[in-house]
Amino acid sequence: MSDLQPRVKPKVVVFACSGFALQVIHFLFQNKQLAGVILPDPAELGAGASEVNILAAQLQQMGVDFECCCKGKLPLICQKLDEWQVNLGLIVTFPHKLPVEIITYFELGVFNLHASNLPKYPGANPIYWQIRNQETETAVVLHRAEKTVDSGNIVAERSVPIEALDTLPSLSNRLAYESSLLVADFLDALVENGKPNKDEAQARNDIDSDINLPGLYKASRPNQQDFDIDFTAMEAEEISAICRAGNGQPYGAVIYIKNVPVNVFQATPVDYQTYGTKPGTIIFIGDPEGLIVSVKEGALRLDVLGSADGVFSGLAFAERFQLDAGEQLLSASHSPLKKQA
Repeated sequence: MSDLQPRVKPKVVVFACSGFALQVIHFLFQNKQLAGVILPDPAELGAGASEVNILAAQLQQMGVDFECCCKGKLPLICQKLDEWQVNLGLIVTFPHKLPVEIITYFELGVFNLHASNLPKYPGANPIYWQIRNQETETAVVLHRAEKTVDSGNIVAERSVPIEALDTLPSLSNRLAYESSLLVADFLDALVENGKPNKDEAQARNDIDSDINLPGLYKASRPNQQDFDIDFTAMEAEEISAICRAGNGQPYGAVIYIKNVPVNVFQATPVDYQTYGTKPGTIIFIGDPEGLIVSVKEGALRLDVLGSADGVFSGLAFAERFQLDAGEQLLSASHSPLKKQA
């Protein structure tokens, strides 16, 4: 990459598909460094189309130039980049791998923003898996985009703690804010020095090969089975983490109550006597303890539940559905309805 002259501002195009990118886009727009935004074609994204449509509406309201492009025509987007006269690319949540024509297009390079301590949790959904695996720290990392996804040299990073009560939306919002600060520092370094403050290869030996956590080596989008709670196999802390990770997803963590699928948005491990009951058994309902069930090697308070009838506190749900102590709640995999499906 050739050195920049001091005080010359990069002209940036952002590849994005969700609201996570808005804080970065706002910063670039206000700083007059944003040329435009490339969005994927919503028709190719299924359930993800709504996020792209919302982002497009927000960009239009801001007065930001944007272009939607289907995956097969991405190489042709270079014509739009010529029109915008860009010299630097930023990938901030984009669902498609960029073709070599785009990766090699930019004079100053193209960089990907990723929400994990790479090389851990590469892939599309690192935030979900880090909450689910009860990690206590994450990061926003800016790295060079290469032909292999999430593999390039790291040029900037900021550590971010994961709080005990973080949900998918709360951590995502904080990481989005930190991302805008990271991009600001990165571009300042380019303007002042003509190069990033760092340019280091990812430390591939940072992952212990004996660790077998879901999503650690590939943070794929969770499927419906990933949201299933299993009272017999999971301890209270693990279930709590799955609920927080799923809070903000279309459905979230799932159990069955009286053969009705119920989403658990928040659950808290509690120190409560289980009396040797089978995991999944309701062991107490009432104030101030709440709705408490036994799980593997412990007990869990179900704080916030949702069904087709709405979202309720654990106690309100128990009253509405006339639950009693001793009643068995089923894991999704053990429900007759699930087995029929």
